[in-house]
Amino acid sequence: MIQEIFPIPIGVYKLDHHLDTLQKWCYGEEQKSKGRTYSNVSGWQSNSYNPEDIEGTPLSGVIFDVKQCALEMYRVLGIHREPSIWDSWININPPGAYNLMHDHPNVHMSGVMWIKSPKDGGVIEFLNPNDYQANTEISCYTNQFKDRNFVHHAYWIPPLEGRMVIFPSHLKHSVGENMSNEDRISVSFNITLTNPQKNNRFGD
Repeated sequence: MIQEIFPIPIGVYKLDHHLDTLQKWCYGEEQKSKGRTYSNVSGWQSNSYNPEDIEGTPLSGVIFDVKQCALEMYRVLGIHREPSIWDSWININPPGAYNLMHDHPNVHMSGVMWIKSPKDGGVIEFLNPNDYQANTEISCYTNQFKDRNFVHHAYWIPPLEGRMVIFPSHLKHSVGENMSNEDRISVSFNITLTNPQKNNRFGD
């Protein structure tokens, strides 16, 4: 008997938003600041928005849905904590731009929603946390076993417009180069788990 242990849950959802309105708002924000550079290469990334910063903006509806999807994900997983949106930011990656491998320290869950995602715009890829230690072992597994148990060196998810992915913040990920002739636009966010019994934003 073969039994898999230590699974990593990832939530994948489809949101219904006016993407054209969100696109225009994102481009407007791009005109207001030079942004910042973290994992993004050649692309523009906004500074972080606190939840109160985006009240009354098109992004507020997305963040509301982020929390609702996180609540549903926690319900399925049995997490008895409240999700608290820590921050959010815009990513505009023109042709040739990409995001280096990184994680999101000091928070618990992270995610992204794609607002504009042209064909060949670049996929999000998650690195197997055990890849370094078990690289040779994973390479020796049969393709059937790897596909059935999601035991690959990495796993990627297509960036469909309106799709949102929520994942543990420690999970290292990157975004491939935008090989299209259009911009790829997304909104990313971080979530912390509030312990309802201790009023401690980062839990115990």
